[in-house]
This record gives sequence, C-alpha cells and structure tokens, in this order.
Amino acid sequence: MVLDANAGRASVLDTATPQVLMQEIAHQHLFNQFWLTLFFVLPMVLVARAVVAGSRYSAILIIVVFGLLMGYLLVASGVSEPGLADFPMLGMVAQTTVIALAVSFFVGGQELRRIFGRRKVP
Repeated sequence: MVLDANAGRASVLDTATPQVLMQEIAHQHLFNQFWLTLFFVLPMVLVARAVVAGSRYSAILIIVVFGLLMGYLLVASGVSEPGLADFPMLGMVAQTTVIALAVSFFVGGQELRRIFGRRKVP
C-alpha cells in the first residue's frame, strides 16, 4: 500500500483564483525577461569592450551594431515584432540605451570640437 503524502491537501493551483494565477504568470514573464535581458546585454558589453580594448574607439559603436543585430534577429526569427511590444523590459533597456547614446554623442561632439578647434570647451 502506497501512502500519498499530499493526500487531503489542496495545492496552491487548486485554490488560486484566476486573478492570482495571472499575476503569478505576469511575474514569471517579467522575471524571464530579466534573464533574457542579461543574456543579451552582458555578452554584448563584454564583446564590445574586448573589441575596442587598447584603441581610441568607444565600445558604444559595437553595442549599437549588436543592438541592431539583436533586434533584427528577434524579428526575423519570429520571436517578437518590431517595437518589442512582447518584451517590455527589453524595450525599456533599448530606450535607456538610446538616451545613453544621445549623451555619448553629445560628449563626443564636445571632444571633437576641443580637438579640432584647439580651444578649451567648458
């Protein structure tokens, strides 16, 4: 005779309301997006830093190329559609990257002005 240790107990899924289940699924989906973001961003940054190590070039150019390639691969493989509506966390990272790029290009422009203008820029 086999005794079931869970006999007589209700599981969490048996007693959960549909709203609770949807919240759990949403939290799980958000957590998966976090890992997906780390999976894409960390290697991108590490490779970009390795490629430009010892040169005067910025890793941002490599990150931009990788970001465009990542977006193309996600759309071409059918995992997502343009705009990353299916992955809001990746969309947030992409928007943050655009802000960082704008700041970097502004700073780079100031640096070029200083180098070629032979004058001090505040």
